[in-house]
Amino acid sequence: MKKMIALLSVMTVVVALTIPLVAQDHGEMPPEAMKAMMPGEHHEHLGTLAGEFTLSGSAWMKPGAEPTTFTGTRSARMILGGRFLEEKVESEFMGMPFEGLGLFAYDNTAERYIYMWMDNMSTAVATSYGSRHEDGWLLEGDHVDPATGKTSTFRNVIRPTDTGFVFEWYEDDYKMMEIKYTKK
Repeated sequence: MKKMIALLSVMTVVVALTIPLVAQDHGEMPPEAMKAMMPGEHHEHLGTLAGEFTLSGSAWMKPGAEPTTFTGTRSARMILGGRFLEEKVESEFMGMPFEGLGLFAYDNTAERYIYMWMDNMSTAVATSYGSRHEDGWLLEGDHVDPATGKTSTFRNVIRPTDTGFVFEWYEDDYKMMEIKYTKK
C-alpha cells in the first residue's frame, strides 16, 4: 500500500509539471496560469537571503531559562529557476551535530509566503505561512510539541540587517530562538 501511495504521489507530480508544458506548446496556456508559474518581485525578495553565512544563536528551552548558545554556517541558493530558496544549516546544538534544511517560497496563486524546515533533531516538518512587510517577514504555523504531545503555535520573524538577517522563533507567547546570520 505504501508503495502504491508513493507511486501515485510521483505520478501526480509528473502530471502536474507536464500539463503546463504540453499546453504551452499548443498555445492553450491561459495568461493567469503563465503568471502563476513565473517568479516575480516576491521571489527577488527571497533571493536577498541567498548566499554563504556564519551564524550565532541562542535558544531558550523555557521562558526565563538561561539560553543555550551555538554557532554554525548556512548556505542558501535560489533553485528551480529562481522560484524557491533552499537553505542548508550546519551547527552543533547541545553537544550534538546539527544539520537542517529549509525551503522558503512565495506561492503566486495563494499570494503568501511559505517556509518549511526540517532537521536531524526531529522527524517533523515545521511549516509556516505569512507575508512580507517593510521590516521583513512574519510567518505563522503550528506543530505538535514533542515534550507535551499537544499542538503548539509558533511564529517566525525574519528581519534583514546591514550584514545579513536575524531569524526569531516564538513558541506560543515566548521567544524560543534567535539566530543572527552574517554574510561571508
